Amino acid sequence: MFRSRSKYTRQTPAISTASLPDIVFILLFFFMVITKMRTHERLVVTDMPKVSELTNDKAVSSTIHLYIGRPQGIKDSTDIIDGFAIQMGNEIRPVVDIGAYVNDVKSKLSPEKQKALIAAIKVDKDVPMHIIDAVELALRKANLLKVKYYGLQKPI
Repeated sequence: MFRSRSKYTRQTPAISTASLPDIVFILLFFFMVITKMRTHERLVVTDMPKVSELTNDKAVSSTIHLYIGRPQGIKDSTDIIDGFAIQMGNEIRPVVDIGAYVNDVKSKLSPEKQKALIAAIKVDKDVPMHIIDAVELALRKANLLKVKYYGLQKPI
């Protein structure tokens, strides 16, 4: 038998790249949604205490974060009290600067958000109570009376 040969040889079809931009944008959108941007870098280490009672509060947009713990990379500073430091924003500051820091943050907020302003404090479990008392007193003087503390839940 005679087999006729076609003019054209068989080739594999090209891969369609029409959906490639869609996939790239879906991945980009996914990573944009799940990524949380840090507003400030942690300068102190906090080993939070374990607590038996925890409440899960809703997130508040107008929150001042204070970290009290052992400073990272800073050995000698006048702002360190008994080996512990207070971080406000991106700086380690003394307790006396808390009022000025709170007033600075309040000046940038609307009146509604000023009323809802909360101080969120993460404290190392080894911090002496006199440092926490000084921070609370400075917050009271700055008229910031809503304070919440962070802790780790004990395993059941």
